[in-house]
Amino acid sequence: MPVLQPGVLSSSISDATPLDVWEALFPVGMAKALALINDELCKQSGRINPILEHELLKFTGLVLAGGYFGQSGEGLWTRSSFGVVPAPNFGQFGMSYRRFSSIRKVYSFCFSEPEARMTDDWWRFIGGIRGFNANRRRTIIRSAVLTIDESMSSWNPQTSKYGGLPNISFVKRKPKPLGTEFKDVCDGCHGVMLFLEIQEGKDRMREKTFRLELGGLAATAMRCSMGVISDFL
Repeated sequence: MPVLQPGVLSSSISDATPLDVWEALFPVGMAKALALINDELCKQSGRINPILEHELLKFTGLVLAGGYFGQSGEGLWTRSSFGVVPAPNFGQFGMSYRRFSSIRKVYSFCFSEPEARMTDDWWRFIGGIRGFNANRRRTIIRSAVLTIDESMSSWNPQTSKYGGLPNISFVKRKPKPLGTEFKDVCDGCHGVMLFLEIQEGKDRMREKTFRLELGGLAATAMRCSMGVISDFL
């Protein structure tokens, strides 16, 4: 992977643990993330059993590990083996399913910007995007090969048109064509994502920088390119 710039990690990249790297690349600071999710937890429950840093790290690890077993939800806490496959039994790692569920309900708020609630329909998530872009400019030494592309975060509304999102894109050529579309920039040598831009719907995208002067496609390419090197957005 790309070498992290000096000062991001306390040790050299060769001595860094996976946790060191994950924390260095996390879009928001841990203190801010905990403050945001605990504030939301208090709002939802009326009382609070604060989520601590070690719990947030453990929750993240369990989410990532869940993909290995092809299970989800409470099934990951089972002690019964599936044939020759060992039981996940995530309870052995010191977090109950109840606690895991309470963190899962508020986890996304660590990427929110509550102060933008009245001005930005994407306030629940925009902090993660801005933090991601700023983090990558700060921590990644990129190569000269940059690739602009698009990605989908699939979402299938069940009870409303947009499923709680401000906008949903449908891109037929994608394996999962419905959800939130991103324009993005990757480092062509290292395969690391460097920049993300949410596609907010036709009306909102017409108001974006360079749109009037360059038109849609060229404006997107210009914003993505500029976003890799500066915080102009």
